[in-house]
Amino acid sequence: MLHAINQSQARVYPDQRYFITYEGAEEDAVANWRKCLDILVEDLTFHELLDRFGVKVIVDKDMSFYFEHNFPMDGIRYSRISKAVWDKYHHIFEDYGLILIDNDTDD
Repeated sequence: MLHAINQSQARVYPDQRYFITYEGAEEDAVANWRKCLDILVEDLTFHELLDRFGVKVIVDKDMSFYFEHNFPMDGIRYSRISKAVWDKYHHIFEDYGLILIDNDTDD
């Protein structure tokens, strides 16, 4: 869910319009995505936003986390979640060099 990897390697579902990614090395993308999530996981509003889409952030004892949902993920749903998260938190993502791709306008 909400992967931030090199744009050329991004997993894109059929019918997916939006996804958050990073222009650069994959190692940097993963590290910067992790930094963003470390900030967001502490924000109750982030959890409330994801909850509206039926997604939960599960935090393990070792402070690692993953996303959980009880439905098949598809491109339309993934796009809606990605766009909503970006709209609310773009300032954090941008601070770490992440970008939002719009497959309808970006090449």
